[in-house]
Amino acid sequence: MQKYIQLFVEGITDRNFLQYFIKQKFPQHWQHFKYKITNGKYNIANENIKNELREVFDNDDIILFVFDADADAEKAKNDILSKMANDMLPDIFLFPNNQDIGVLENLLEKIISEENKEFYHNCWTNFYDCVEKLSNKQNDIHLKTRFKCYCEIFLKGNTEALLKDAKIDYTDTEVWNLHHESLTPLYNFLNTNLQIFLQNP
Repeated sequence: MQKYIQLFVEGITDRNFLQYFIKQKFPQHWQHFKYKITNGKYNIANENIKNELREVFDNDDIILFVFDADADAEKAKNDILSKMANDMLPDIFLFPNNQDIGVLENLLEKIISEENKEFYHNCWTNFYDCVEKLSNKQNDIHLKTRFKCYCEIFLKGNTEALLKDAKIDYTDTEVWNLHHESLTPLYNFLNTNLQIFLQNP
């Protein structure tokens, strides 16, 4: 049976981003990667997910978890491992950089194209200043809302459909920079596991 690098991710947005990133960074090897959506990192305790994990482990596939760190990266990693059987512990990467707290959108904010970055940050800063001045309180806009607004402004095509189906083209250099240094930890994580896979086909 053919072996793969199995990436377990939280949702379709994560899968879509990783598919584009991997195809660009590993053009000769992207077909070795497969993706499974868990609909949340703690769903790995779900019986169906457990069965899928056991199946790919028994096939000698490499199991990778790519999830959000959320408010505590160390706690998130420990919680994930505590739900895993001792004989099939995965390698784990937590967005944004496998170290800091945050989510995928924290990473996506960093890889906004240089042409749009000043516009993006200045607009939100001015908006916050205006809200604070008029209401005498600081209301931070949810990160996912800011990300959606950026996409609605700069993406080509039917933005609503693109966002709904998570079909954003991250190779569009007018909108994204897949060469940004913030992507180095993710690249290193994937490349390390790819090299292990290629040495043991």
